[in-house]
Amino acid sequence: MDVQVGLLSNFLLRQRNSLAAKYVKGKMLDVGCNEGEFRKFILPNTDYFGIDINPKPKKINFPFKQLSVENNLEQLGKFDSVTLIALIEHLKKPEKAIENVHKILNQKGRIIITTPSKIGDKIHSITSNIGLVSKFAAEDHQKIFSLEELEFLLKNQGFKIIESKTFFFGLNLLVVGEID
Repeated sequence: MDVQVGLLSNFLLRQRNSLAAKYVKGKMLDVGCNEGEFRKFILPNTDYFGIDINPKPKKINFPFKQLSVENNLEQLGKFDSVTLIALIEHLKKPEKAIENVHKILNQKGRIIITTPSKIGDKIHSITSNIGLVSKFAAEDHQKIFSLEELEFLLKNQGFKIIESKTFFFGLNLLVVGEID
């Protein structure tokens, strides 16, 4: 599938990844890893594993499995951190995804989520029409969350919220949950 990247897409990717990377600890799973761009933002010795619904990219040098977070993940083993960077808004069953992540996290394990805010999604939709961000990504959004909705979703699956905030002028959300 050929996905057109908008003029600001790489800038936004760097903003999300640099913020999320601050919360990563230990062995990590990057859900929706694409080509592993997130690896550039974490410590070089981090034990990194990636999954994506798309087939394995040709030029990657990290452990990868083609798998959806909405499916059973227990075959992957246990992790200390799981990232869903600009991903949860694309899922048809976000509750199932969070439940699946909880099952593969170690004690004190973290889930790190970034997603557009409701106003951010509106602006994303407008700017995708003029080529500033990916039109495909904007059209593929299934559910846009508020901070409160994301917090509730995580708490409902047994996570304690350790960080919850907006970033990039309120256009994006970051929520970090930890297994207590």
